[in-house]
Amino acid sequence: MNENRGNIQKVRHLKWQRLVQHNLLFIILFLLSIYFVWFNKPDYLFLGILCLLLWMIAAQRLYASVTGEMVGTNISKLIQSFEKHKNGKGKWLQKKKKESMTIGIVAILLTIFLVTMSLSFNRNDLNMDMNSIYIIILSWVALNVGEIIRIKNTIV
Repeated sequence: MNENRGNIQKVRHLKWQRLVQHNLLFIILFLLSIYFVWFNKPDYLFLGILCLLLWMIAAQRLYASVTGEMVGTNISKLIQSFEKHKNGKGKWLQKKKKESMTIGIVAILLTIFLVTMSLSFNRNDLNMDMNSIYIIILSWVALNVGEIIRIKNTIV
């Protein structure tokens, strides 16, 4: 029983470390968005960077769901290993497939939006404003709330 409790505490600690990694990525994204607003850069450049990141994440998740291998940082691999052991390989693969489909759909929609926006003839309205930064901040808060809830719900 104490061994299970110790494993759960270790996984929770690893999930907190993963949350710190995600927050570091969001800080970079936030600083990049401030740069785009401050220097009045066009939206489609920033969205292009986001689109590229989403496609990379979608490809990574698709690879994991097709091959069944765990992909990512060491922290992420350890967490996935725990979840794979806890839920079973079938349920873990099903979850990975759902994740890859969801992220893939979002990436496709963002790509369509980006292509549509880049074909627009009025490029004066395409500069980033403070609303873009607010959206990033809200996404950041939502990620933290969701991850904290998942960390708290980590049980045997």
